[in-house]
Amino acid sequence: SNDFTTLNQKLNEGQFNSERIIRLRGKDKLDASGALVADVNGDVLIEANSNGVDNTVKAHTFRLTADNGKIDVLGSIDASGEQGGVITLSARDDVTLHGGSVLDAHATASQTPSGSRGGRVELVTSAGSIDMQKQAAIDVSGSTLGGHVLLRAPITASDVNIAPIAGTIKGASDVTVEAVKVYQYQTDTLIDSSLMSAWQSELSTFMDTANIDAIKTRLGKTSDAAFHVVPGLEVQSAQ
Repeated sequence: SNDFTTLNQKLNEGQFNSERIIRLRGKDKLDASGALVADVNGDVLIEANSNGVDNTVKAHTFRLTADNGKIDVLGSIDASGEQGGVITLSARDDVTLHGGSVLDAHATASQTPSGSRGGRVELVTSAGSIDMQKQAAIDVSGSTLGGHVLLRAPITASDVNIAPIAGTIKGASDVTVEAVKVYQYQTDTLIDSSLMSAWQSELSTFMDTANIDAIKTRLGKTSDAAFHVVPGLEVQSAQ
């Protein structure tokens, strides 16, 4: 098993099931004891169950960040509860839900006076792509209110770096693709009305109706009323 699997098993044994926030910074990784050690990358693999061992991640709120690598999900993350849970997977590089993987943030309560609210799943990459493959599944359903799914990835010319959505998304009242344009400045830069107008003009061109329709078609979501594409803007300083 990999290092994340070993850590996850220890957390499951200790019943740390309410909230887990894990962040791999720089070129570090987790060793078998959960300590950070130097590594050539910061990749994280969430494995499927094997040899009778349950590798499911179990936490009502689960946030995983890989600052210097990618995230691959082959197994399951269970954030379900009476009210929907929260799952956030954020990486510098690719975030991939492989076939058979499950992100479960659905609400289990159905008999409470107000019913239940679905959960939230966020897949985020700052410099890679998002790929939800065939037979991968996301469940954010609730008995009264559906949940939310956010896919946040970089703009690539007139498109966004997200592969066609081949998996299934269940119970979402909205699925939002946030296509992010990053502006990085190497020297001191005054953010004035002229610069903001230039940003707005570029994003307005990207959000042209025909372009958004083409993105929806490529992602396989043309007829999905819950599916939306919105622009994102990020300003970075190299200093």
